[in-house]
Amino acid sequence: MRAGVAPVLASLLLTGCGLSSPAAPDARADGPAGPATDSPQPPAVCATRDDLAAHWGQTVVLAGTYRKQESLKRMPRPGVEPELVFLGYVSLELSDGTRVALGRTPRPADEIEAFTDREVRVRGRLDPDPDAGSPEARPAPVPTLMDPAEVALAGS
Repeated sequence: MRAGVAPVLASLLLTGCGLSSPAAPDARADGPAGPATDSPQPPAVCATRDDLAAHWGQTVVLAGTYRKQESLKRMPRPGVEPELVFLGYVSLELSDGTRVALGRTPRPADEIEAFTDREVRVRGRLDPDPDAGSPEARPAPVPTLMDPAEVALAGS
């Protein structure tokens, strides 16, 4: 075994058994990666499509306009105005016009009433294609913010 590895392994074994070692390095001490911190890094704020591409699969804060997503009531017929219905699904419209769905389920009615057409920030995990791998025919994928939480007005 290389020199320096044995003390680290011994320290890990002692720590795992609930014991401490005076020779064990302090896990919170500054190291090559920089100073240790007690809190994780805050999530990145995404406001454009380019911001999204750099953070797929990560927890982020989206900044944009809260918009209702209306759906077709039935298949449109040529020459007839399509009928739209709101089923509780919403999206965030980013500053460059990109839309990101907020979750895969309808949002609460009180949230929709409070935030529709207002600038908000929402925390969640970005998924570029939540239906990837589905064998069914489907429309083009829509980026989705999974498990959206902490919806708040921008600037508050």
